[in-house]
Amino acid sequence: MEPVFQPGRNCWRTEKADYASVIVDYGNYYRDLRESIIRARRSIFLLGWDIDSRIELMRGKDAKKDEYPVTFFDLICWKAKENPEIQIYLNRWDYSMFFMRQREPFWEQKWKSCGLPNIHVCMDNVLPLSACHHQKIAVIDDEVAFWGGMDVALGRWDFRQHHVQNKHRADPAQLPHFHEKEHFAPYHDIQAVMAGPAARSLAEWVRIRWEMACPKTKPIAIAAAPETNSIPHCWPKSDPPDFENIDVALSRTMPAMQGKRQIEEIVALFRDEINQAENFIYIENQFLACREIAEMLNEQLRKKPSLRVLLVSCFDPNGVMERIAMWGGRVRFKDILVSGGVGDRVAMAYPASCENGKQAVVRIHSKLMIIDDKYLRIGSANINDRSMGMDTEFDVTLYGNNEASCAKIESVRNDLIREHTGYEIEEIQQIARNGDVQQLLEECPGSRQHLRRIDDEQYRKQPMEKIIYKLADPRRPLIHARWTRFPRFNKQQAIVLATAILFAASLAALWSWTPLAEYTDKENLSQLLENIRTAPLGLLWIIGIYVVSGIFFFPVTALSTAVVLIFGGLQGFLYATIGAICSALAGYAIGRAVGRERLLKIFPKAEKSMEKVRSSGVIGVTVIRMLPIAPFSLVNMIMGVIHLPLLPFVLGTFFGLSPGKIMLAIFGESFIEAFQNPDLQNSLYAAMGITIWVAVIFACNKFAKMWQTKHQAG
Repeated sequence: MEPVFQPGRNCWRTEKADYASVIVDYGNYYRDLRESIIRARRSIFLLGWDIDSRIELMRGKDAKKDEYPVTFFDLICWKAKENPEIQIYLNRWDYSMFFMRQREPFWEQKWKSCGLPNIHVCMDNVLPLSACHHQKIAVIDDEVAFWGGMDVALGRWDFRQHHVQNKHRADPAQLPHFHEKEHFAPYHDIQAVMAGPAARSLAEWVRIRWEMACPKTKPIAIAAAPETNSIPHCWPKSDPPDFENIDVALSRTMPAMQGKRQIEEIVALFRDEINQAENFIYIENQFLACREIAEMLNEQLRKKPSLRVLLVSCFDPNGVMERIAMWGGRVRFKDILVSGGVGDRVAMAYPASCENGKQAVVRIHSKLMIIDDKYLRIGSANINDRSMGMDTEFDVTLYGNNEASCAKIESVRNDLIREHTGYEIEEIQQIARNGDVQQLLEECPGSRQHLRRIDDEQYRKQPMEKIIYKLADPRRPLIHARWTRFPRFNKQQAIVLATAILFAASLAALWSWTPLAEYTDKENLSQLLENIRTAPLGLLWIIGIYVVSGIFFFPVTALSTAVVLIFGGLQGFLYATIGAICSALAGYAIGRAVGRERLLKIFPKAEKSMEKVRSSGVIGVTVIRMLPIAPFSLVNMIMGVIHLPLLPFVLGTFFGLSPGKIMLAIFGESFIEAFQNPDLQNSLYAAMGITIWVAVIFACNKFAKMWQTKHQAG
């Protein structure tokens, strides 16, 4: 049987891997990566969702086995000094604010502080809004390439034993406690390594990604291909190859950006591989939320009565967004997967480790699929919608092209199931060939590790699920990348920008953590506004309070909420809106006084950005108002500095600030009830408010364009 790989449709290209090996869990990957870096001679490329310099690659007794550094930062700096000719490239996603607490502070500055010219770092922000760079690739000397689900990141290190307690399973804590150590639970992931033409393709890809994000620093050219296909010098000696001379397919997901079309090879290859399944599909994935994949699996289960499917995933979600979007999505995924009477041939489970009367759930982060003994797929793509179209992903599939490689693919599958269940390899092989897949969820006597059945019924109905699902797991970007990429600043610009941010943050801190915080307290604000409500000329008092508050960066949200709740209904909405717009106009006037020329002296390349904002119209200003990119008062001043036309500024401000006020004033407690008790009536009230708001925005934008056309003609 020929493989289903079709370059240009379901993969980027097909290649031969002279050697390949599967790496299970971070303790083994960190060891292998460190060995390859130590042996590197010419170049090192790391491409990741995260690259944390503080990670200890070796721990416990292993950290004392040799004289080389064990933390990633020390290792890279040592290598750059030890070999001044080597070029090192670290390309890390310029992360979303949602992951800020998990990330290393001042990462870019730390690497630059080394003062080593052969260490190059890049914070990659070439992405549409809310997308992420999720590819995890390391290439050493253009000869050895690692890929899969593993980054050099916090909270991941573990070995396959997954002990309930392990004193070495600790990393720097999240912000603001990054100076402390934080212990974490057992963690499971899969990476792989290969050499040969396939590795050289990954060497090409990491350069493509680098040049997209950091075009000013041209990477070193790819080294000439070796004359022989012997195991490369930088291959990790602790991990002998599992495969030799095997066919592989390289598949990607990329959103449309920088004038390039969207790439959806990964989802296409999922379909083609699943359609080849005859007997047994084994999947490990952090998320199971993609309806399309569930439909593919269900369709194949119906066509093939002998087919069984085992899916291993996480037990519980991390955070509200993950709970609503991914676990709610997993409920729908399972409903589709088992429909049509195939549920007895499907098992969805999570791994648990039991030891000395204690139990710990093992966190699954791997992204693996094995189809019979033919296809071994390892990569970065989760089984959710965003990995199929919006995030950057990279998967590699190994094809069993001979008896030895097919046997090894089966061996990898059986060994992973053994890790999770404790069953003997022979028992697993028998079940995979013609046994009951449910048997793998029965506890094996004497084993510390078990698979437990997933039960997600508690996540079936959650507040605002449909809306949050669309926001957290979209297949397409909400806004194109060209509108969400922010410019890089030189040293002088960075100092000025940092000073402005520090000033704004200081004012915000004054209103939050000093005695001035009493004035933002809801009860104190309410008392003040209650007095104004009964005073003559109450609206003028409100306007005055808003204007003065805006000048001193008082949080407008706190003030508006109090106004709407105290004055209530339509009056509260009007007072809050008029006050906020007057405050915005005051800030706008201050910005006009500062002047465009002064700004251009500091940021000479800001002219194009100014023109984009000026020409963006009401919709552009509305979007900027809705995104929490800067304090309200600071945005007002910037709009004045760039001489944004007054009409789009006022209308965009009105519609950007209106949603919360409309919900409070018109729908009142019903909108809050829609979150807590999403019955039909409350949900309809909330949906009505959002629908009216969106319709009015577009109507207003059309009016503004008509006005602009008439104004230009006249």
